[in-house]
Amino acid sequence: MALGLFGATYCVSVEWPHWANEVFELLSCNMPLNTFEENSGHELAPNSAMAELGTHVIRGDNVDIWLRFEKGQLQSYLLTKLQGYKGVYVSPRTNLCTGDLTFLLRLSRPHGLEGARVSVNGTEVTEFPWGAPYEVPGGKVEIRVEHDGYQPITRRLVLDANDAGEQRLSITSEDLRPALSL
Repeated sequence: MALGLFGATYCVSVEWPHWANEVFELLSCNMPLNTFEENSGHELAPNSAMAELGTHVIRGDNVDIWLRFEKGQLQSYLLTKLQGYKGVYVSPRTNLCTGDLTFLLRLSRPHGLEGARVSVNGTEVTEFPWGAPYEVPGGKVEIRVEHDGYQPITRRLVLDANDAGEQRLSITSEDLRPALSL
């Protein structure tokens, strides 16, 4: 089993190509886009198709390095790797300025929960993007789904560097319990 070390993120059982490690060695907080291009030899084009992954991408050897620049300054990165029949491995996003990890959460729901209210760690998310990625912090994460006529549904996760960067949770019809009447 190979370990790839990217910042504070150990990507267990994922082998990263040499070129990706070389690119990683160049990454730093608030690095200007043009400085990255000059130092890496990679010309970056803006990415809008998969904005949840990053603003720019470098591709090669079934591996993508997704970079997120804000106001022209590098803030974070995540990695994806095609793993044959297993699909695509997504690493946690690493914030280069703080070292914090974030994860992409995809939450699905059954028919009947349209208009449900979703909160993450106690904060309501207006217009939650059901089925699409929503970025959550590493550590303890509590997802609560509320809908009139049903008891609240709560899911808890503990996410760290050993976890995949994309987490999928399903709320099923079996989770729907009628609200208790007083």
